[in-house]
Amino acid sequence: MTVGDTLVVRKAKELYERMLTEADAEGVWEGKISAVMHELGVSNRYSEVMGTLRDSGAVEQLRRGAGVWPSIYKVHPNAKIVKATTRHATRLDVRKLEADVTAIKESIGGLNVVKAIADLATEIEMLKRLIKEAK
Repeated sequence: MTVGDTLVVRKAKELYERMLTEADAEGVWEGKISAVMHELGVSNRYSEVMGTLRDSGAVEQLRRGAGVWPSIYKVHPNAKIVKATTRHATRLDVRKLEADVTAIKESIGGLNVVKAIADLATEIEMLKRLIKEAK
């Protein structure tokens, strides 16, 4: 682990402890993450610190903050904060998902499934009417 990694883990632990302390009885924390990061002196490492908390299972974002609206996080107790090692795996997962989506699109031949189902429903109703009229 590099010196930078050590700083990120240390600051992630500090942020986690603060969020745990400030969370309500259900473990929900509400506040301005960027302001807290600034107070902790790591506003330039925001993504790494938050990634470490998320990847460690320490926090779960319930609502993203913006402007005057605070962020809301579920803070999970007793989490073990460790340096996130999944950044590359995450990129690989995204590539795999993209490949899977492409394969699905190719297997259905560009078919618009929702429209196809609606068209079938319309045809079924027409057939029902024709059968009824023929009786």
